[in-house]
Amino acid sequence: MSSSLGAPLKTQTRRQSVLTKRLSALDYLLPKEANLDDATIGLVEKLFTDLVTTTEAYESLQSKEENLGSELSRAQAQVFPLRKEVRAGERESEATGKPKQHMA
Repeated sequence: MSSSLGAPLKTQTRRQSVLTKRLSALDYLLPKEANLDDATIGLVEKLFTDLVTTTEAYESLQSKEENLGSELSRAQAQVFPLRKEVRAGERESEATGKPKQHMA
């Protein structure tokens, strides 16, 4: 009988140990004498999973934003010289009296 009751307690102790190590890696220290019940361990595991998922999503978005920023810089580097050429062409057209041509 005690062996059947010992298995859930052993599982709970193992879960708490794993959870304590994971939290400790993030500088969340759980007192050594803390003895969390199964519901609390489950809640903290879920919160930890959500934290990791949110952090990974944030890092992914941050990386995408950096890539988009680089792409924007490259596009602007191509567009700005073209704008200068267009303005110079418009000034030249105005100086010679030719009407502006609009791009379709």
